[in-house]
Amino acid sequence: MTNRKELYDANIEGHWWKIKSILKNGKGATKLVISDNGDTLLHLAVRKGKNNFMKELLKFIGNEEIESKTFEGHTTLHIAAIVGNKDAAKLLVEKRKELLVNKDHKSNILVMSAYWSNQVNTFVYLWEAMNDKGF
Repeated sequence: MTNRKELYDANIEGHWWKIKSILKNGKGATKLVISDNGDTLLHLAVRKGKNNFMKELLKFIGNEEIESKTFEGHTTLHIAAIVGNKDAAKLLVEKRKELLVNKDHKSNILVMSAYWSNQVNTFVYLWEAMNDKGF
């Protein structure tokens, strides 16, 4: 059984080697909720701006995990929008463009999360990505 605290700590400390070992040996570790607000490894990596870590993590993650939501109804792309992590947003849109149309628990469209959080660069990127992808 995978220890959630061990995953959380390794993520925060940026110990990719430890996470990789857990992911290879612990089935389902990418789906585990590891924080009080419902973050998975991917949510937390995006929230903390650990984009290199996130890029490696995406190799282990399927669409279901990418689309998972926190207890507040936020996907990883919502979090990228809220915290202004434009690089993470780009990686996520490349992997799963359908994330662009997900709504949060209040039925707010994703691009508005960046707007309301005053994340101008991320807002512009998401707006252009939505138009480019035909949404």
